[in-house]
Amino acid sequence: MRPEIRVLDAVTLRDRQEPRTEIGICAPDPTVNATAVIVEWGNPSELPSVYSGIRTGMAGENHLIYRPALVENGKEVHSSMRTVYTDNRWLYGGSDCTHC
Repeated sequence: MRPEIRVLDAVTLRDRQEPRTEIGICAPDPTVNATAVIVEWGNPSELPSVYSGIRTGMAGENHLIYRPALVENGKEVHSSMRTVYTDNRWLYGGSDCTHC
């Protein structure tokens, strides 16, 4: 399986260039549903970061999203984030969400 690489416009989510496939490291099980995306702006302090997501649990019932700590000038300025195991809806209306 080859992952598809897409570069999207952050506002419209339309492709900014032609999608392409690349050889990459994928899960050995083709039924594993995982993804990663690089977010260049819109993060705290406008620092770019990778967000990754995967389904876990025996039946894939848990949806986990993770963002590593944000680092500026070699110093951690924002802690890492991940979904709470008991509430995978945290992206849809957290207390600081102004557009949900």
